[in-house]
Amino acid sequence: MFRIAALVPAAAFDADEIAALLGEEDTDVEATLEHLVDVHLLNDDGDGRYRYHDLIRDYAVECL
Repeated sequence: MFRIAALVPAAAFDADEIAALLGEEDTDVEATLEHLVDVHLLNDDGDGRYRYHDLIRDYAVECL
């Protein structure tokens, strides 16, 4: 999910957008996104939206 979320062209995204890309349930996706926040790979905007730091997004794209 770390790599796939980097495909979203917008600066910020929510669990619904990632769930649509992956074809998974929103609750499973949200739990994983929160884990990525906990390990400092994503930032939580506080309104249910997430974003990468620019360098982390570049790394995620490179990993694809």
